Amino acid sequence: MPDSASERLLDGLTQHAVDLERVKGGTRRKIRRILAKLENRLRIETLTADLPGVTRTAFQRKRLDKLLEEVGRVISEHYGEARRAVRGDLRDLAVAEQAAILGDINAAVGVQLAQPLIDDATLIGLADDNLILGTPAGEYWSRQRIHLKRRFADEMHLGLLRGDTNDTLARRVRNMMRVPRHAAEALTRTSVQSVAQAARVATLASHTDVVKGYVHISTLDGRTSEICMVRSQLAWDMDRKPIGHDRPFQPPPLHWNCRSQISPLLKGWDEITGISTGGRPASRDEFIARKLRERGFPQDRVAATQRSIAARLDGKPPPEIGYEAWLRSKPTDFQNRVLGTTKAKLWREDRITFADLVDETGRPLSVADLQARAARRFENADV
Repeated sequence: MPDSASERLLDGLTQHAVDLERVKGGTRRKIRRILAKLENRLRIETLTADLPGVTRTAFQRKRLDKLLEEVGRVISEHYGEARRAVRGDLRDLAVAEQAAILGDINAAVGVQLAQPLIDDATLIGLADDNLILGTPAGEYWSRQRIHLKRRFADEMHLGLLRGDTNDTLARRVRNMMRVPRHAAEALTRTSVQSVAQAARVATLASHTDVVKGYVHISTLDGRTSEICMVRSQLAWDMDRKPIGHDRPFQPPPLHWNCRSQISPLLKGWDEITGISTGGRPASRDEFIARKLRERGFPQDRVAATQRSIAARLDGKPPPEIGYEAWLRSKPTDFQNRVLGTTKAKLWREDRITFADLVDETGRPLSVADLQARAARRFENADV
């Protein structure tokens, strides 16, 4: 069991990163279902239009114009549904992320040191204003919708030029949908990561009583990008100034499908002078003693436990460890819960590589489950 607060924190954040990948999987499944409905509808509209059923160019043009108008409406309808589905999950996630990162901090310290200070409305607004690589997420959804309309028109024009049958035109629709499906899934994954990290940074910025900086934590495995590799373990102070390097602060995602995260750099025991409670700061020692008593600690254990917490808060950044190495250090039953029993067994037997295990679409996790898991980590933490 890790003993320092920074080691405990990394352990909790790594578990949370696994859960976050599963949340992405759940949201992606929603998008896949919506786009599958869209594909089916486009194929039906294409077959119903029966473009090859007339030979005169004027009549064919009239049918094509009508088809493109209806398809444009259908595409807008389904992309609107997809965007709303993602937005709902992102709003819930932003609220849950504050609880999750504070739960990880408290579990690392061993006492409920950090309290939620940002109201839900502010976090929901943060999710609605989500930026991906500097561009509003809504702009990407609009671009994908427009691109698909154009691509459909191009495929129909090309099909008519080549004398395609109705069935061949329908196959064009099926093949055409592969790229939009991948693009929408990448946008969904990256949006989840963006909102989670934005909510985390906002939460940490409200807790300068116990947090003194930010640390970039990369998911180190066979799929880590170079841009994330070079930033792994870099730290910045609460004013976002680099500590020991010259790279500017930039919260993840740093690229599409980025899995990096921001970790708090916790203050050492002597650096904590007061605890933020939303009002007048509380005395560190009195606050912790009260929280320990609330957890049922008898008075004769409070002082000893405070000394343990003081030793745990060393003010150091979390250590660097690869995700696979971290998971191999866990018990078999934990590995089974993370990966699924079958996959975990194959992985332990070296019959599949760790890169094969990254996609968590098949084991989705709801945002409510994510929040409950974070709460349990604090409840089960050793003091």
